[in-house]
Amino acid sequence: MTNAAGLLVARLGSGTLAMRLDAASPGVADGVAYVRSAVPDAVAHFGLTEGEIAEKLVAKLGVRAAPAPGR
Repeated sequence: MTNAAGLLVARLGSGTLAMRLDAASPGVADGVAYVRSAVPDAVAHFGLTEGEIAEKLVAKLGVRAAPAPGR
């Protein structure tokens, strides 16, 4: 998920971290496709749907956007 979140930031720019991305947005769909192709065995093992991957990816973007503790 971290790599997919980084991919979205790289493709859409650092402003992505300030955006509210919907799990159905085209950028998130690209991230989902990346996860499915990069780790298909893990996706199958955990039985993740595209919607579940999208939710986790959007959440990971939120983590990346959050300020570091103590700042």
